[in-house]
Amino acid sequence: MFCRNCGSEVKDNAKFCSKCGANVERKNIDAKRINRQDGTTYNTFPQQPSQAPPQQPSMQYIPPQHSPNQSPAGGGGLKRPGGRSALIIILSIALVAGLCVNMFQFVNGTHILSRHSSQTSYYKTPDASLVSDTDEWGAVPLNQLIIVFDDDVRKSEAKKIIQQLGGVIVGEIEMINLYQIETEGRTETELSRLL
Repeated sequence: MFCRNCGSEVKDNAKFCSKCGANVERKNIDAKRINRQDGTTYNTFPQQPSQAPPQQPSMQYIPPQHSPNQSPAGGGGLKRPGGRSALIIILSIALVAGLCVNMFQFVNGTHILSRHSSQTSYYKTPDASLVSDTDEWGAVPLNQLIIVFDDDVRKSEAKKIIQQLGGVIVGEIEMINLYQIETEGRTETELSRLL
């Protein structure tokens, strides 16, 4: 049996065409007769000699005629084979390219997550013998001071200011422009003078 819509061969017990999905159920065909493509007709039930079947015109397949702009009745238009796999390949390539760019940025230190990894951060623990309980600030080291500069002050400028105070940098948190300085001072008065 053949599909009346697209002309492809269909199994005898099928209700729909496997190619185009059209309904191929036999409605107006005599159930006792099976037609072949070459036009010969075979009976499925034994025939009694005294009874002759009524004459029916032979059923031959005539393929449907479609205009070039008309899509087939069962389909939703022409589909390009491999469209989904091409999309998957393109998306995979884009994903790999994005990962490569991120890896390159991370290795070169320009990635957003690697910006603070090279920042300097260190400190010096104060000498316990120089820690004093002051009236104004509580327990503080008398020879150390912490200074936080504005973001626009460069490290070279900060070093000059610290040297003018008579101090040396012993600790730093570069991310927030914080410097721990140590001076020669040993009294609360000398510490107050620096402030």
